[in-house]
Amino acid sequence: MSSNKFQKKNSVLIVDDQPDSIRSLIDIVKREYDIQVTTDGARALDIACGDNPPDLILLDILMPDMDGYEVCRRLKADEQTRDIPVVFVTARDSAEDEEYGFNLGAVDYISKPFKPVVIRVRVKNQMQRKLAEDKIAASLKEKEVLLREIHHRVRNNMQVIVSLMRMHSRRIDDVHLGQIFDDCRDRVNTISLIHESLYQSENMAQVDFAIYLKKLCRNMNQTYNASRKGILLTVGQCDVALNMDQGIAIGMVISELVSNAFKHAFPLNKAGSVSIYLCTVNQEVVKLIVQDDGKGMPPEIDILNSPSIGLRLVVGAVTRELGGSIELERDGGTRYIICFKFKIQG
Repeated sequence: MSSNKFQKKNSVLIVDDQPDSIRSLIDIVKREYDIQVTTDGARALDIACGDNPPDLILLDILMPDMDGYEVCRRLKADEQTRDIPVVFVTARDSAEDEEYGFNLGAVDYISKPFKPVVIRVRVKNQMQRKLAEDKIAASLKEKEVLLREIHHRVRNNMQVIVSLMRMHSRRIDDVHLGQIFDDCRDRVNTISLIHESLYQSENMAQVDFAIYLKKLCRNMNQTYNASRKGILLTVGQCDVALNMDQGIAIGMVISELVSNAFKHAFPLNKAGSVSIYLCTVNQEVVKLIVQDDGKGMPPEIDILNSPSIGLRLVVGAVTRELGGSIELERDGGTRYIICFKFKIQG
């Protein structure tokens, strides 16, 4: 015995105020589909928003109180019903009427008097299309759930690593070795924040850097007791969303440059400020500026050939991972200017 016998049929809602048209449409589609019927536009909207919405709507235009055009307009304006395909079946057969119906969001337009074979074939085609779209949407939803779970686990695992490194660094007597542990911990934490931002984002392909930078700055303020030292860390313009690869790279860059400023720009408890700007120059280029008003970078240091591990990481991330450029300005403090092109998530 075929299992298809027990599968739920797809449903068609017929909306028409003419009894003859209703009977004809029912006879044509009743074998393949479950049928719902109403002669009223407002009632059609209630059914579409109800617990058992139709998979497709056959909609007349010329009806009292609310015509089919208005019914279609309201269906497409409502997030709950906008994906239900609407096929107009109407006596209005001018090219202008048909164009208006399609512009409202209808997927097909059939003029009366209709031929049964035309109704049957077109309903079947639109139903198959709807089922294919639903299948794709369900598959994408499953992948998004999986991605969120992956990012959730990665974030949690990284937080465990950060906690372990913090515990071990407290047992290290060598100041230099302890600093290395702390630096590594901060870098892992930076990557963890990227995954946390992706996990919480509506768009799993991109990191909203306005949200990310707020978290990063809060963590760094706490790590370096910036407020107690009189150092103000601010985020200026930030209107950029980046894919994961670029997000991790630029997050590392910002973390390294800000931590360098906290460690070296303000000696002897000198107060000051550090600011971050991340913006789009045009549709292709992103600009990052990290600057401070501290003592300034010594003139003998070449950032492209620096002995500092942090600066080498920055230059490597900018030039190799981002394919961008980095400039250093030393007037009135230190200003890093980094430019790179958007990369489309593949």
